[in-house]
Parts: sequence; C-alpha cells; structure tokens
Amino acid sequence: MRALVIHNPASGPRTGDVFSFVRSALQPRDELVLRATASAGDIPGLCGDAADFDVVVASGGDGTVSRVAHAVRDANVPVLAFPSGTANLFANNLGCATEPAALAATLRDGRLATFDMGEIEYVTTAGERAREGFLTMAGAGFDANIMIDSQELKPMFSQLSYYLSAFNNPHPTYSRLTLTLDGERVDTHGICVLVGVWGMANPNFELIPGSSPQDGLLDVEILETSNATRLIPAVIGSLLGQGVNDPEIKVHHAREITLACDPELPMQFDGEVIENATTPFTIRVIPGGITTFVDALSPFYADARPLPWGQA
Repeated sequence: MRALVIHNPASGPRTGDVFSFVRSALQPRDELVLRATASAGDIPGLCGDAADFDVVVASGGDGTVSRVAHAVRDANVPVLAFPSGTANLFANNLGCATEPAALAATLRDGRLATFDMGEIEYVTTAGERAREGFLTMAGAGFDANIMIDSQELKPMFSQLSYYLSAFNNPHPTYSRLTLTLDGERVDTHGICVLVGVWGMANPNFELIPGSSPQDGLLDVEILETSNATRLIPAVIGSLLGQGVNDPEIKVHHAREITLACDPELPMQFDGEVIENATTPFTIRVIPGGITTFVDALSPFYADARPLPWGQA
C-alpha cells in the first residue's frame, strides 16, 4: 500500500491521534508519505501526485477533508476521512468508528462507498474567480455568521461554540434573496440559504428533510424568517426526530443553484468561512465526487464495495 496523508496540524484539539493511526495502519512493505499543511491554500499542491498513491488520508476538520477530496476528485483514488477537527460532520454522517486503531482497521478492510460532492464558485474581493468543494453543506447568511462568531470560542468550547454563537445572533441580516434553481427563478427574503449534500447535521439531527448524499441533487433550504429565535421550535423538533416543520423554512432540490442577495451575505462551506468574498455564489453538484472508506458500523456498509485490488 502507498498512502498519502494530508494532515492539518491546526485543526481541532491538535492531538497526535494521526500518528497513532499511522502506527496502527502500517504493515511491512507499505509506504506512507505524511504532508502537513501550513494553510488551506497548500492542499491542492500537496495533493498534486495523489494518483500515484493507493489511498489519500485527509486528517483535519470538515474543511480539510472537503478540500482534499476536491483536490483529488479526478485522481481515481479513495479518500479516508480522519476526523480531527471541531465538528467532523462528514465523518459523523458516515457513522463509522473514529478511534485511530479503528480507522486503521477500516482502511485495511477496504470497503468503499461513493457520495456526491458540492462545488461553490464565487468572485473574491480582488476580482478573482475561486472554487471550493464541500461534502456536507455550504451557505450564506446566518450559518456563516455562526461560523465567524464561533472562531474565538472553539478553543474553549469546541462544538458547543456553534450553539453559543447561534443563540448570540438572534437578529441576523434580513436580505432580499434571488435564487436560480436549475434555471427556475425564486424571489424571496430571509436570513440564510443552506445548500446541502447531506441534510443531516449529524445522524440524529435532520436539517433538510428527505436529503440523500447519493441522489445527484443538492438540497436547498431557505430560512425566510427575520428572527432566528423563531427557528428554535423547528430545531428542537428536528432533534426529537419530528423533522423540520415550519412555514418559514422552504426546501428545494436542484443540481445547480445561483444566489444573489441584497444586502450581500457572508458565505461558508463545511464550517470554513470564506473570508475574502460575500455573495453572490453558484453551487453545483458533482455526482459521485468522493469515494471513501466505511466500516461495519456505517449504514452504508451493506452496499459498500471492496477495493478492486484487494485489501489496502
């Protein structure tokens, strides 16, 4: 096995779990290359020779995993998500074990599942066109405000920082929203537009009803309320398994979405704030954009396929 490990040393609690994973995963005659990121912009270059490896391991938070997956999407190489960030929503949605030794066993078992990926395109404040991939959700407005305000809280409160930030933002910017969904225009107002590959914040918290990460569609949720506290009953209902049921939350499905806002809104993808741009954006689906490893705990394991070249 030849494995490329892309590790973000600044992610999450900054433990040495990835090195425990390496010790557990390596077997005689294996070759492993470990590359550490200094910034998010390093990742495409660090993954430039990914096609020469049997597997790419993405060690970090959701932003790191999605950037690695986007960088290697045409390299025909499976990606193992090693969750070492704050929320790790992609890994949580997969439902696999997350301990280093268990992830090493998942790699060796070599069972693969394929999921869609999203791609967000926007223009930076410098006038440059940029693209980023995401595996769970991207959006504009209230969700991006939460990500911005949670940055200082993360070192102390970890995942709780997102909830604290949400409750500290009861009146986010209320904007005129102009969406185009597969060519069909929708005009409305609201505080947030979420675009999801996965409609789940975690396996027990459904944000977007009826979502599937394998249907070739993106799920678009529009929060049309002007008061974020109005959403609390809907969130509680979702946590209790009752689904989202609120007349000010509208859900659409499309392969490509454009969004323009007045006033413009901040943006995020997979928990990463886009610091050098605001709306508008275009988001499109990349069907089957990531092939990743799953274990017997995952609801996707029964339909997973073995690696074509045998065990890793």
